[in-house]
Order: sequence, then structure tokens, then C-alpha cells
Amino acid sequence: MLTILSGCAGSIDRRLNIAATAQGEAQAAPQAVIVPDDCRKQEPHAALPEGAEKLSVLDRERDALDRANARVIRCADHIDDFNARQTGGQSTPNADGKNNAR
Repeated sequence: MLTILSGCAGSIDRRLNIAATAQGEAQAAPQAVIVPDDCRKQEPHAALPEGAEKLSVLDRERDALDRANARVIRCADHIDDFNARQTGGQSTPNADGKNNAR
């Protein structure tokens, strides 16, 4: 009778260990970051019409660069915020000193 009980105990321990391992792996699985469509948008160069003044084209090109840089910051903030929520921690402050975790 004693051998039957000890045999069952080993089986239960093994099943509990397998279940605990599966549960731990499921909880530790990485979550996918949903990247906003805005992050994939590319900013076109400013048009250079024939006869246009070069300084005005340069101004438009700098405006396009400013838009692209702002997009990069928004996308980085989005990913920092996501990662902070996944880990339960605080994200690092961005360039303007604001914390990205909401």
C-alpha cells in the first residue's frame, strides 16, 4: 500500500511542476508592441521647382525635417510607454524631460 501512495505523490509533483512551468512561460511571453501607422510614414523632400529661390526650398526642407523628428519622438514615446506598462515600471524621461509612462 505504501508504494502505491508514494507512486501517486511523484506523479502529482511531476504534473504540478509541468503546470507551473507552463504557467510561468505563458506569463513571461513577450508582448507585441503595436506600432502606430504614423511611425512608418516617410516625409518627402520639399519640391524644387525650376526657378524657385533656394532659401525658400531650404526652409520647407527644414520644416519637413522638424515633422520627421517630431514623429520619431512620438514613436519612441509610444514604445517607451508600452514597455513601462509591461514591466510595471517607469519609462525614462524623453528629450523634453517628460516621463512617458501614463
